[in-house]
Amino acid sequence: RSRRRALADAAELFGLEPPELIWATWENRGAGTAPPLAVSLDPETRTVVVAVRGTMDMKDCIADVIATPVFFDPLGMAGAEESRQAPFNDDIGLYAHHTMVRCAEDALKRLLHAGVLDDVLGTGGRASGWGLVTVGHSLGAGVACLLALLLRGSGKAYAANARCVVFEPPGGLLSKRLSALTGELDFVAAVCANDWISRLSVRTVQELRERILDQLSSCDRSKWQLAMLMLARLAKIGRNVPVVRLFLCCCWGRPVAHLFERMGGGPLKFDFAAASPTHRKGFSVARSVVSLPGSYQCLRVRR
Repeated sequence: RSRRRALADAAELFGLEPPELIWATWENRGAGTAPPLAVSLDPETRTVVVAVRGTMDMKDCIADVIATPVFFDPLGMAGAEESRQAPFNDDIGLYAHHTMVRCAEDALKRLLHAGVLDDVLGTGGRASGWGLVTVGHSLGAGVACLLALLLRGSGKAYAANARCVVFEPPGGLLSKRLSALTGELDFVAAVCANDWISRLSVRTVQELRERILDQLSSCDRSKWQLAMLMLARLAKIGRNVPVVRLFLCCCWGRPVAHLFERMGGGPLKFDFAAASPTHRKGFSVARSVVSLPGSYQCLRVRR
Protein backbone atom coordinates (compact mmCIF):
# COMPACT_ATOMS: atom_id res chain seq x y z
CA ARG A 1 0.00 0.00 0.00
CA SER A 2 2.80 2.44 0.86
CA ARG A 3 4.52 1.77 -2.47
CA ARG A 4 1.30 2.37 -4.40
CA ARG A 5 0.82 5.62 -2.49
CA ALA A 6 4.41 6.70 -3.25
CA LEU A 7 3.95 5.98 -6.97
CA ALA A 8 0.67 7.90 -7.03
CA ASP A 9 2.19 10.89 -5.21
CA ALA A 10 5.18 11.02 -7.58
CA ALA A 11 2.93 10.83 -10.64
CA GLU A 12 0.70 13.59 -9.29
CA LEU A 13 3.73 15.79 -8.61
CA PHE A 14 4.87 15.59 -12.23
CA GLY A 15 1.39 15.49 -13.75
CA LEU A 16 1.76 11.95 -15.09
CA GLU A 17 -0.41 8.87 -15.10
CA PRO A 18 0.61 6.77 -12.08
CA PRO A 19 2.41 3.46 -12.74
CA GLU A 20 0.56 0.28 -11.84
CA LEU A 21 2.16 -2.04 -9.30
CA ILE A 22 1.47 -5.57 -10.52
CA TRP A 23 3.80 -7.76 -8.46
CA ALA A 24 6.11 -7.46 -5.45
CA THR A 25 7.94 -9.54 -2.89
CA TRP A 26 9.06 -8.12 0.44
CA GLU A 27 10.91 -11.23 1.60
CA ASN A 28 14.58 -10.82 2.44
CA ARG A 29 16.05 -14.29 2.94
CA GLY A 30 19.55 -13.18 3.85
CA ALA A 31 22.92 -12.35 2.30
CA GLY A 32 23.36 -13.79 -1.16
CA THR A 33 19.64 -13.61 -1.97
CA ALA A 34 17.74 -10.85 -3.71
CA PRO A 35 16.51 -7.84 -1.73
CA PRO A 36 12.78 -7.09 -1.95
CA LEU A 37 11.76 -6.16 -5.50
CA ALA A 38 8.67 -5.09 -7.39
CA VAL A 39 7.37 -4.92 -10.96
CA SER A 40 5.35 -1.95 -12.22
CA LEU A 41 3.80 -0.89 -15.52
CA ASP A 42 4.50 2.68 -16.64
CA PRO A 43 1.99 3.60 -19.38
CA GLU A 44 3.56 7.04 -19.92
CA THR A 45 6.79 5.53 -21.25
CA ARG A 46 5.38 2.11 -22.22
CA THR A 47 7.92 0.47 -19.93
CA VAL A 48 7.87 -2.44 -17.50
CA VAL A 49 9.95 -1.39 -14.49
CA VAL A 50 11.65 -3.83 -12.11
CA ALA A 51 12.62 -1.96 -8.92
CA VAL A 52 15.11 -3.41 -6.43
CA ARG A 53 15.39 -2.15 -2.84
CA GLY A 54 18.73 -0.89 -1.56
CA THR A 55 20.62 -1.52 1.67
CA MET A 56 18.35 -1.46 4.71
CA ASP A 57 19.39 -4.09 7.28
CA MET A 58 22.39 -6.11 8.44
CA LYS A 59 21.83 -8.85 5.84
CA ASP A 60 22.13 -6.21 3.13
CA CYS A 61 25.31 -4.82 4.72
CA ILE A 62 26.85 -8.29 4.62
CA ALA A 63 26.00 -8.49 0.92
CA ASP A 64 27.71 -5.12 0.38
CA VAL A 65 31.02 -6.02 2.01
CA ILE A 66 31.60 -9.50 0.52
CA ALA A 67 33.29 -7.94 -2.49
CA THR A 68 35.42 -10.79 -3.83
CA PRO A 69 35.37 -11.05 -7.64
CA VAL A 70 33.57 -13.87 -9.42
CA PHE A 71 33.43 -14.75 -13.11
CA PHE A 72 30.40 -13.11 -14.73
CA ASP A 73 29.62 -13.54 -18.42
CA PRO A 74 25.84 -13.36 -18.96
CA LEU A 75 26.19 -12.49 -22.65
CA GLY A 76 28.67 -15.23 -23.57
CA MET A 77 31.57 -12.94 -24.49
CA ALA A 78 34.40 -14.96 -22.90
CA GLY A 79 36.75 -16.88 -25.11
CA ALA A 80 38.00 -20.37 -24.35
CA GLU A 81 41.34 -18.98 -23.16
CA GLU A 82 39.88 -16.55 -20.62
CA SER A 83 40.10 -17.35 -16.92
CA ARG A 84 36.91 -18.43 -15.14
CA GLN A 85 38.52 -18.10 -11.72
CA ALA A 86 40.56 -15.48 -9.87
CA PRO A 87 43.00 -13.98 -10.51
CA PHE A 88 41.45 -12.20 -13.49
CA ASN A 89 43.02 -9.94 -16.08
CA ASP A 90 42.34 -6.33 -15.11
CA ASP A 91 41.78 -5.11 -18.66
CA ILE A 92 39.86 -7.93 -20.36
CA GLY A 93 38.60 -10.03 -17.45
CA LEU A 94 34.87 -10.63 -17.02
CA TYR A 95 34.05 -10.49 -13.33
CA ALA A 96 31.76 -8.73 -10.87
CA HIS A 97 30.94 -8.32 -7.17
CA HIS A 98 30.46 -11.88 -5.88
CA THR A 99 27.47 -11.43 -3.55
CA MET A 100 25.64 -9.03 -5.84
CA VAL A 101 25.93 -11.55 -8.67
CA ARG A 102 24.28 -14.12 -6.40
CA CYS A 103 21.57 -11.60 -5.47
CA ALA A 104 20.89 -10.80 -9.13
CA GLU A 105 20.69 -14.49 -10.03
CA ASP A 106 18.21 -15.03 -7.19
CA ALA A 107 16.15 -12.03 -8.35
CA LEU A 108 15.99 -13.50 -11.87
CA LYS A 109 14.87 -16.86 -10.47
CA ARG A 110 12.10 -15.19 -8.48
CA LEU A 111 10.86 -13.26 -11.50
CA LEU A 112 10.88 -16.31 -13.74
CA HIS A 113 9.25 -18.47 -11.07
CA ALA A 114 6.47 -15.93 -10.57
CA GLY A 115 6.04 -15.67 -14.35
CA VAL A 116 5.16 -12.00 -14.05
CA LEU A 117 7.42 -10.84 -16.91
CA ASP A 118 6.27 -13.63 -19.19
CA ASP A 119 2.63 -12.74 -18.47
CA VAL A 120 2.86 -9.03 -19.25
CA LEU A 121 5.66 -8.91 -21.86
CA GLY A 122 5.05 -12.18 -23.66
CA THR A 123 2.97 -12.55 -26.81
CA GLY A 124 -0.55 -11.32 -26.10
CA GLY A 125 0.45 -9.82 -22.74
CA ARG A 126 -0.78 -6.47 -21.45
CA ALA A 127 2.62 -4.89 -22.10
CA SER A 128 3.70 -6.87 -25.15
CA GLY A 129 6.19 -4.79 -27.13
CA TRP A 130 7.00 -2.47 -24.21
CA GLY A 131 10.53 -1.81 -22.95
CA LEU A 132 12.05 -3.42 -19.87
CA VAL A 133 14.05 -1.37 -17.36
CA THR A 134 15.55 -2.28 -13.99
CA VAL A 135 16.04 0.42 -11.36
CA GLY A 136 17.56 0.56 -7.89
CA HIS A 137 19.61 2.53 -5.37
CA SER A 138 22.84 1.53 -3.60
CA LEU A 139 22.80 -2.28 -3.19
CA GLY A 140 19.62 -2.30 -5.29
CA ALA A 141 21.48 -0.39 -8.02
CA GLY A 142 24.20 -3.01 -8.21
CA VAL A 143 21.69 -5.87 -8.27
CA ALA A 144 19.55 -4.04 -10.86
CA CYS A 145 22.53 -3.56 -13.20
CA LEU A 146 23.55 -7.22 -13.01
CA LEU A 147 19.91 -8.29 -13.31
CA ALA A 148 19.55 -6.30 -16.55
CA LEU A 149 22.59 -8.09 -17.98
CA LEU A 150 21.20 -11.46 -16.87
CA LEU A 151 17.85 -10.65 -18.46
CA ARG A 152 19.58 -9.81 -21.74
CA GLY A 153 21.31 -13.18 -21.65
CA SER A 154 18.24 -15.16 -20.55
CA GLY A 155 17.09 -15.86 -24.10
CA LYS A 156 13.73 -14.15 -23.58
CA ALA A 157 12.77 -12.10 -26.64
CA TYR A 158 11.19 -9.35 -24.56
CA ALA A 159 14.42 -8.95 -22.52
CA ALA A 160 16.83 -8.66 -25.45
CA ASN A 161 17.06 -4.88 -25.00
CA ALA A 162 16.69 -4.69 -21.21
CA ARG A 163 18.32 -1.61 -19.69
CA CYS A 164 18.94 -0.23 -16.22
CA VAL A 165 18.64 3.23 -14.68
CA VAL A 166 20.26 3.28 -11.25
CA PHE A 167 21.19 5.74 -8.51
CA GLU A 168 24.39 5.66 -6.44
CA PRO A 169 25.57 2.20 -7.61
CA PRO A 170 28.30 0.74 -5.38
CA GLY A 171 31.91 0.94 -6.44
CA GLY A 172 33.63 -2.37 -7.10
CA LEU A 173 30.65 -3.69 -9.05
CA LEU A 174 32.08 -4.54 -12.50
CA SER A 175 35.35 -5.22 -14.27
CA LYS A 176 36.66 -2.65 -16.76
CA ARG A 177 35.37 -4.65 -19.72
CA LEU A 178 31.87 -5.02 -18.29
CA SER A 179 31.83 -1.36 -17.24
CA ALA A 180 32.57 -0.33 -20.83
CA LEU A 181 29.84 -2.68 -22.02
CA THR A 182 27.20 -0.95 -19.86
CA GLY A 183 27.99 2.31 -21.64
CA GLU A 184 27.50 0.69 -25.02
CA LEU A 185 24.16 -0.76 -23.88
CA ASP A 186 22.92 2.68 -22.73
CA PHE A 187 22.77 1.76 -19.07
CA VAL A 188 22.46 4.92 -16.95
CA ALA A 189 23.97 5.53 -13.51
CA ALA A 190 23.49 8.74 -11.51
CA VAL A 191 25.99 9.59 -8.76
CA CYS A 192 25.38 12.56 -6.48
CA ALA A 193 28.42 14.86 -6.23
CA ASN A 194 31.13 13.23 -4.08
CA ASP A 195 29.12 10.29 -2.78
CA TRP A 196 31.70 7.84 -1.41
CA ILE A 197 29.69 4.62 -1.78
CA SER A 198 29.98 4.78 -5.56
CA ARG A 199 33.75 5.14 -5.22
CA LEU A 200 34.25 2.47 -2.56
CA SER A 201 35.95 -0.79 -3.49
CA VAL A 202 38.56 -3.14 -2.09
CA ARG A 203 41.27 -1.29 -3.98
CA THR A 204 40.24 2.19 -2.82
CA VAL A 205 40.21 0.95 0.80
CA GLN A 206 43.71 -0.43 0.29
CA GLU A 207 44.82 2.90 -1.18
CA LEU A 208 43.31 4.72 1.81
CA ARG A 209 45.23 2.39 4.14
CA GLU A 210 48.47 3.15 2.30
CA ARG A 211 47.89 6.89 2.55
CA ILE A 212 47.15 6.66 6.27
CA LEU A 213 50.35 4.69 6.87
CA ASP A 214 52.30 7.18 4.74
CA GLN A 215 51.05 10.08 6.81
CA LEU A 216 51.74 8.30 10.10
CA SER A 217 55.28 7.43 9.05
CA SER A 218 56.04 11.04 8.11
CA CYS A 219 54.20 12.58 11.09
CA ASP A 220 56.40 14.22 13.77
CA ARG A 221 53.73 14.09 16.49
CA SER A 222 53.40 11.53 19.28
CA LYS A 223 50.31 9.40 19.80
CA TRP A 224 49.36 11.64 22.72
CA GLN A 225 49.55 14.75 20.55
CA LEU A 226 47.48 13.10 17.83
CA ALA A 227 44.86 12.18 20.45
CA MET A 228 44.75 15.80 21.61
CA LEU A 229 44.31 17.03 18.04
CA MET A 230 41.46 14.56 17.56
CA LEU A 231 39.76 15.90 20.70
CA ALA A 232 40.29 19.43 19.41
CA ARG A 233 38.52 18.53 16.21
CA LEU A 234 35.63 16.98 18.13
CA ALA A 235 35.33 20.12 20.26
CA LYS A 236 35.15 22.30 17.14
CA ILE A 237 32.32 20.30 15.61
CA GLY A 238 30.71 19.50 18.98
CA ARG A 239 27.52 21.43 18.30
CA ASN A 240 26.76 18.96 15.50
CA VAL A 241 27.57 15.83 17.53
CA PRO A 242 24.98 14.99 20.24
CA VAL A 243 27.43 13.01 22.41
CA VAL A 244 29.95 15.87 22.49
CA ARG A 245 27.20 18.42 23.05
CA LEU A 246 26.35 16.69 26.34
CA PHE A 247 29.77 17.57 27.76
CA LEU A 248 30.46 20.96 26.19
CA CYS A 249 28.30 24.05 26.09
CA CYS A 250 28.40 25.85 22.76
CA CYS A 251 30.35 28.74 24.32
CA TRP A 252 33.08 26.40 25.58
CA GLY A 253 33.70 24.66 22.29
CA ARG A 254 36.30 27.05 20.83
CA PRO A 255 38.37 27.60 24.03
CA VAL A 256 38.52 23.86 24.74
CA ALA A 257 39.41 23.12 21.12
CA HIS A 258 42.22 25.72 21.25
CA LEU A 259 43.57 24.17 24.47
CA PHE A 260 43.63 20.66 23.01
CA GLU A 261 45.23 21.99 19.83
CA ARG A 262 48.03 23.63 21.81
CA MET A 263 48.60 20.40 23.74
CA GLY A 264 48.81 18.59 20.39
CA GLY A 265 51.53 20.87 19.07
CA GLY A 266 49.37 22.95 16.75
CA PRO A 267 47.40 22.11 13.60
CA LEU A 268 48.66 19.37 11.31
CA LYS A 269 49.49 20.18 7.72
CA PHE A 270 48.82 17.32 5.30
CA ASP A 271 50.62 16.93 2.00
CA PHE A 272 49.12 13.90 0.25
CA ALA A 273 50.88 14.69 -3.02
CA ALA A 274 54.32 14.42 -1.44
CA ALA A 275 53.69 11.00 0.08
CA SER A 276 53.71 7.69 -1.76
CA PRO A 277 54.16 4.06 -0.69
CA THR A 278 57.76 4.14 -2.00
CA HIS A 279 58.69 6.69 0.69
CA ARG A 280 58.05 4.18 3.47
CA LYS A 281 60.66 1.52 4.05
CA GLY A 282 59.32 -2.00 3.55
CA PHE A 283 56.34 -0.93 1.45
CA SER A 284 55.92 -0.62 -2.29
CA VAL A 285 53.27 0.36 -4.79
CA ALA A 286 52.75 -3.30 -5.63
CA ARG A 287 51.79 -4.09 -2.03
CA SER A 288 48.29 -2.70 -2.47
CA VAL A 289 47.49 -5.05 -5.35
CA VAL A 290 49.12 -8.29 -4.27
CA SER A 291 45.99 -9.84 -2.77
CA LEU A 292 43.51 -8.24 -5.18
CA PRO A 293 42.70 -10.27 -8.30
CA GLY A 294 41.43 -7.33 -10.30
CA SER A 295 40.20 -3.76 -10.14
CA TYR A 296 36.51 -2.98 -9.98
CA GLN A 297 34.72 -0.22 -11.81
CA CYS A 298 31.52 1.68 -11.24
CA LEU A 299 28.90 1.81 -13.97
CA ARG A 300 29.70 4.11 -16.87
CA VAL A 301 28.02 7.44 -16.00
CA ARG A 302 26.18 9.01 -18.89
CA ARG A 303 25.48 12.74 -18.85
